[in-house]
Amino acid sequence: MKVLIRIACLWILIPSWGFAQSSTLGTFKKEASGSSGSTSSSSSSGSSTYSSSSSDDDSVADQIVEDLIDATGILLVAGGEQADALSKTRSPWSPTLSMIRAEMGYQSVSDSIDAWDFGLGVGQGKLALAGRTTFYDEEGIEENLYLSTLHAEYRMAVVRAFTFSISMGPSWLSFDSDTDAAFSLALPVHWWPREWVGFEFRPVWSWFDASRVSDYELSAIFNLKGVNLYTGYRWVGTPDGTTDLNGVRIGVGVRF
Repeated sequence: MKVLIRIACLWILIPSWGFAQSSTLGTFKKEASGSSGSTSSSSSSGSSTYSSSSSDDDSVADQIVEDLIDATGILLVAGGEQADALSKTRSPWSPTLSMIRAEMGYQSVSDSIDAWDFGLGVGQGKLALAGRTTFYDEEGIEENLYLSTLHAEYRMAVVRAFTFSISMGPSWLSFDSDTDAAFSLALPVHWWPREWVGFEFRPVWSWFDASRVSDYELSAIFNLKGVNLYTGYRWVGTPDGTTDLNGVRIGVGVRF
């Protein structure tokens, strides 16, 4: 008897499920295209509760997104203003928010591949412009691989010891007279717990036609009146990971 009762209940509920689904799809079609569907008045009333709940959920999600956008905007504005304020009171050889920054580095990728990089940046307060070129030299190969970026940078500060940036611009990858250009984005972070020692993390992503090139560098930096010594590690590769150009990097630079 219980089995028969369950079958009868399913027989009653199945048509109503199909009707409700059709109503929801019709509402979606109407909201998406602005055209009215063929749903009846009874089906509309049957789905009103669901539509109201869905609208409430969408409103909450939209509000969360708007709040995140507002918070990001406040962070960008406040961080930039803090960078402007700190740059006016910094000492001439302070390692943070520098007006001029130049560096060169050497990286040992493998027994047969070495890399040299050269970087230059100029800025004032929250705005800066920075460029960097790295060329990889492989033993027995005449052509070099070049990876270059030129970025406009928006610098932000929380306190004098901790700054971070958003920078973007073109990136180039060249080998054997064949050059590809791409859009690139960087999010460098700088932490100087003392005037003479600091740490930097510089992630850069470049989206070329075939793949994305990821360039991550983590460095400890020793500063002596504007002269910097770098030691760290740099990872350069693509998502498939078949050919990575990773290795220990050392460098020297100046900041003013």
